[in-house]
Amino acid sequence: MRIQHGLLSRPGAELAYTITGQGEWIVLCHALATRQELWHRQIESLAPDFAVLSFDLRGHGASPPPESRDYSFESQGDDVVALMDHLDIHRAALVGISVGGEVAQMAAARQGHRFSRLVLSSTACHTDAQRAAAWAQRIQDARTLGMSGIAPTTVSRWFSKRFADEYPDVVEWCRECVASTPLESYVGLAKVIQAMDLRPLIGGITCPTLIVCGDQDHNTGPATASTLQHLIPGAELSVISGAGHFPNLEQPQRFNDLLEDFLG
Repeated sequence: MRIQHGLLSRPGAELAYTITGQGEWIVLCHALATRQELWHRQIESLAPDFAVLSFDLRGHGASPPPESRDYSFESQGDDVVALMDHLDIHRAALVGISVGGEVAQMAAARQGHRFSRLVLSSTACHTDAQRAAAWAQRIQDARTLGMSGIAPTTVSRWFSKRFADEYPDVVEWCRECVASTPLESYVGLAKVIQAMDLRPLIGGITCPTLIVCGDQDHNTGPATASTLQHLIPGAELSVISGAGHFPNLEQPQRFNDLLEDFLG
């Protein structure tokens, strides 16, 4: 199976990426304070039939913090298209989870002709006053305690209790991801989330869209997913029972089946 690693240098950012498999293209966008390996169970499933492009968001994993300190969804949506241009990918399916879903919404709204299908998991399009206050507290905690200090609490929000008890190795991997994320990258992107309002844009998304969430996700669960479904024309919604914020890790077979059915 083909596996190719690369680094794209573009104005304001450097992006580490991996290509796995061959076939029609799928691009994967990961969550805040994680890295592209978050998708390893999906890559294993998809790569026999697709060419899968995964990458590290700005300031995450092997992608260094941008000199521009620009973490806006506009710039990161443009990162997706720049990677596709760099690799001569005319059109691809786009899959994003959590903040990666917000990057994906921006990319699909601004460059819709480049995307054949869109999958949005565990993500939102708007931060209301209550959530903005919660993000303000998280930013303050990160600055006070450091990334290692906030890692246990952050990861505790991501999984159902059952999964966390049964798979401590996965929880520990996520904790390490958070702890190793540069503070400036976490804070920079958290501020973007804190002020987010993509609602005026996403009504212009034209490609077929699937929205996925876990019913145990207390951040971006069914109510938030329903808002997205209402705003994106023709969007479908699938709720995964018993899963938290990362259904792709908690119930990978169910998540992969949904992906493969939708992507064809």
